[in-house]
Amino acid sequence: MLSLLLTAMKILCLAEFTVGILLNGFIVAANAISWLEMKHIDSIDLILTSLGLSRLGLLIMWVIHVLSEVYEHMEILNLMYLFFDFCSLWFGTVLCVFYCVKITNYNHRFFFFVKLRISKMIPWLLFVSVTISIIFCLPSILVERLEPNNVTDGTGGNMETIFFIPYIAANTVPFFIFCVAITLLIRSLWKHTRHMAGGETGFGIPQLQAHYNAIKCMMSFMLMYIVYFIGSMLMVLSNHFLLILLSVIAGSYPSLHSAILILSNRKLRRTLCCFLSYRNTFISEKRNLFLCL
Repeated sequence: MLSLLLTAMKILCLAEFTVGILLNGFIVAANAISWLEMKHIDSIDLILTSLGLSRLGLLIMWVIHVLSEVYEHMEILNLMYLFFDFCSLWFGTVLCVFYCVKITNYNHRFFFFVKLRISKMIPWLLFVSVTISIIFCLPSILVERLEPNNVTDGTGGNMETIFFIPYIAANTVPFFIFCVAITLLIRSLWKHTRHMAGGETGFGIPQLQAHYNAIKCMMSFMLMYIVYFIGSMLMVLSNHFLLILLSVIAGSYPSLHSAILILSNRKLRRTLCCFLSYRNTFISEKRNLFLCL
């Protein structure tokens, strides 16, 4: 009975990851095709493409991890998993900061300086995110190299500390930046809503709608990542069955949030509608041709 339940959980887990791979693959493919056609890519599309690539890698590593019985190089898998995990969080934070800077209006000189240059800063921010992710992965390499000696010299606890402190820091720092960004966005929304209620002009319905959409996207990111982070931490202490269950729960973050990003982005939403329309037309034509034969 337990074996049957474990198999069902694995199938559910793989199905969820497959959906996430398709969604993130769509984000990457749609923006890449647009890039090739226009010979130019907007800052938001560059962030979404980077985020899609990191989550695509994260989900693929997760699929291999679920099927890890036939995988020999677990240390390489763990290292790549951590790298894509860190990149995904940092890229998501860059996306939230971009939303905050582009949508909100503050009179502070530094904020105005960043607002004018944020588009040119995005490639460098993404590069810094990758560099930081690599740096935070280094302690895991040390743990993997020294792990065979842990049993004999009794330093297993120290090795766990070497790994977990950077892991917590790698998740806490970008999450703190994200919380600051969403706080500024909510404060801006409250401020301008109050101005509109007082009859002041200069901030209309489209800007308010942009605020609402950004807040929805960022709040969904925050809630899903909290669930993902807690699930990831519990996986270290779990048995095999609970590990699969937590994988299903945590796997909703890179899958569902990517669906929210597609639906909240006008260009991606339009591309998806065109693709589904073409697919339905193609299937209908093939069905009619088969019936004629």
